[in-house]
Amino acid sequence: MKLKENEFKLEYVIDYDNPITVSEFTNALKAISNEYEKFLFDKYGSERPEAKLYVEEIKKGSIVATLVEYSAALLPFLGEVNTVFEFGNFIKNSYDYLLGDKAKNEDDKNLDAKDLTNLLKIIEPGTHKSNNISIEIKGKNNTLILNPLNANEIESRAIRDKIKEERKELLNKEKTIKHKQAIYLEQIKRDLESKKGNKGVIKELNENSLNIIWENEDEKQKMLNCDDNPLKMIFIVDVEIMEVNSETKLYKIIKLHEIIEP
Repeated sequence: MKLKENEFKLEYVIDYDNPITVSEFTNALKAISNEYEKFLFDKYGSERPEAKLYVEEIKKGSIVATLVEYSAALLPFLGEVNTVFEFGNFIKNSYDYLLGDKAKNEDDKNLDAKDLTNLLKIIEPGTHKSNNISIEIKGKNNTLILNPLNANEIESRAIRDKIKEERKELLNKEKTIKHKQAIYLEQIKRDLESKKGNKGVIKELNENSLNIIWENEDEKQKMLNCDDNPLKMIFIVDVEIMEVNSETKLYKIIKLHEIIEP
């Protein structure tokens, strides 16, 4: 694939001892393509350039796939900017952070769930025994310009584990949890197995009576069996606010701190 003076290509290489599954390989290629498109959309919006992903070479012990920008000439506003090179820098910064080679910067803080999912799928083939994953940005005459990723089995697994931690942390950040809120029960089901029909009010958050669920059965048992009439009691709880279209619909009780009899 012949490149012009100011063009770059991204090579994704899987070196393997044991064969990888077709689905894992295709998932990795789709993830590269999806992440490239997302990167461009986040940066340039609807006027983003396009690129094609080619499988350039498959040989025993190695698979090479190539990403090449092909419509930059139609987008003069880009000037001398090459989006494949920019994308390579983004990939390098992301994986350097995930591997612990650098502190988190503003770009890393902006990694969302889609970014993390794509980055996980890209690295996944490298997590198998004796495998290695590399990404290289090359220019004219196959000159190496940038090496965003070169990870062996151990490093790939470390990146995979870090991504899973980041996704969990991201999920927790998206939750709205209020601590030590006073809730009183307005309606309860005596059938403790019932998942519906329990309602309560947290006046500090909402005057309306909303459905209640519990994160674990122990807390539910403590509250509903605390007295002959739990409706008389005030419960101090940690609660997750469950919203639909920005409107509070449900309380999930996470922890019971105290039971107060008025």
